[in-house]
Amino acid sequence: AAPLPVAFLVLGLEPGDRPVWSTESDAVMGFWPPKTCPDCPRSAKKFAVSNEYKNAPKAWWCAQRYYMDALANLVRTFPTAKYYFLADADTVVFTSVLHKLLRLLDTEVLSPGQDLYMGHGRILSIGRFVMSGGGVLLRGQTLRRLADDGHLQHCLREHVNGTWCWRHLDWVLADCLREVGIEAKGHEAFQQFLKKCKTCCYEWAVSCHAVKEKALQQSMLVDHRPFDTSNLHAAWAKPCVDTQYQWYQSKESIC
Repeated sequence: AAPLPVAFLVLGLEPGDRPVWSTESDAVMGFWPPKTCPDCPRSAKKFAVSNEYKNAPKAWWCAQRYYMDALANLVRTFPTAKYYFLADADTVVFTSVLHKLLRLLDTEVLSPGQDLYMGHGRILSIGRFVMSGGGVLLRGQTLRRLADDGHLQHCLREHVNGTWCWRHLDWVLADCLREVGIEAKGHEAFQQFLKKCKTCCYEWAVSCHAVKEKALQQSMLVDHRPFDTSNLHAAWAKPCVDTQYQWYQSKESIC
């Protein structure tokens, strides 16, 4: 069988549901986190940059803490995927643009052994990471390496009831990858905050967030459909240059 081009993990997808942007043949897995989880150890540090999530309900924190387990399950379920794409139920993914991006990355941008962890990037006091609502693209070999050497399990333990207990899931994904020498990369086709920038979901966008209403997701898909992906080239597909990417603001993903 031909290797699977991409497998999707969608946080908050209702059981039995499929994202409106997906087809029956897409490899899509939902993540239904436990509603309860162990209390954090007293030694686990809390973070001012949690902002409004500092007082989030327990179920929200349990979803954060079991995300590494969902990633391990994603790798077990789709072990041959060339790429893994992480999204939320209110992320709109434009799959024709995504598939073009993957082809360009494979054929013209990445060398065979090169790792990739890319999306709408941000630097906070907790470090550099990709904001997961806007979509996270991981090369298959990158996530499998974490899973195969037991590193994902180590990160899960740290998150469920260790030193990372009060860290958000997208911070911990970055922490886990950083421990094996992989840093976040920014790309303008991934947009986390449409509420801050209504015009940021460009025609060449790969993914945009947050769009809660399915009818609005559907109309965005229709609006984007006429876009001709043959106009996209390797220069567009490349991750942004780290020193030029605007890590310290969140309104828009800008190279």
